[in-house]
Amino acid sequence: MEAREPPMSGLPSISVTVSGSDAHLASVTIPVTIAERTRAAVAQLERERADLGVRAFALSGKPFGFAFRRALRALGSEARHTAMVGDQLFTDVLGANCAGMISILVTPLSPGRHAHTRAARQLERWVLKGGGHGRPVDR
Repeated sequence: MEAREPPMSGLPSISVTVSGSDAHLASVTIPVTIAERTRAAVAQLERERADLGVRAFALSGKPFGFAFRRALRALGSEARHTAMVGDQLFTDVLGANCAGMISILVTPLSPGRHAHTRAARQLERWVLKGGGHGRPVDR
């Protein structure tokens, strides 16, 4: 793997040390940006967590490709160098995969405020358990 300057240089980043079978990577620095659903959520994040120093922007339109292309343009990054970490299978993961990005599904912190989010979470659990075929999805 060749060393290169991250496309979002100057943004806050985290350092990750890799061990085990991928130890040849040693450590990498990953720029971090938060994409929230609405401008109000971005404003709330900026008020409540200014100490993080992480850039945030509104990413409405998930899972549609235009939303992810807009995010990639805002980040100045290519899909193949970008990962989407999200807690929703049918918006975060689906959209990232369709855009050619790496997707990382994490466990939701809450069941969701809205009825449609709670319904989607139930469907996500069913799909991740194998969708009636008895074979769980490899997370």
